[in-house]
Amino acid sequence: MKVKILWTSDWWDGPLKGMCEVDGEILWFNCTKEGERIKTSDNDEEDDEWSPREFDLYRLTKSQMEFKMYWHGEFRKHVKDENGNKPGPPWPLFYSRYDKVKDSFDLKQAQLIGHFNDTEITEILSR
Repeated sequence: MKVKILWTSDWWDGPLKGMCEVDGEILWFNCTKEGERIKTSDNDEEDDEWSPREFDLYRLTKSQMEFKMYWHGEFRKHVKDENGNKPGPPWPLFYSRYDKVKDSFDLKQAQLIGHFNDTEITEILSR
């Protein structure tokens, strides 16, 4: 499977959740298992490797997709654009509005259609 990350809504040393494309279909991904440190030497931890993160893939309902796309657009306008530029002071306005509705997004309504790990990510277009 080849997974193209279109954008992320959570990131910690790599993507955790967001929108991706698989075989031409736009899907939601969500990290289900963090990578684990694999000790490769007695030296510094920086020499160690990590096992791959694991993700679930979801086909969102139409209303879920609209919700995510709307709020992603608002994030880009008020917090950080696709180039990583911060537009300025309006970001508190985004969070004051988004924090009121973010918990209404429930993956139980989406269809779990598969899994992948981060070795299958071929491209990350935007963080």
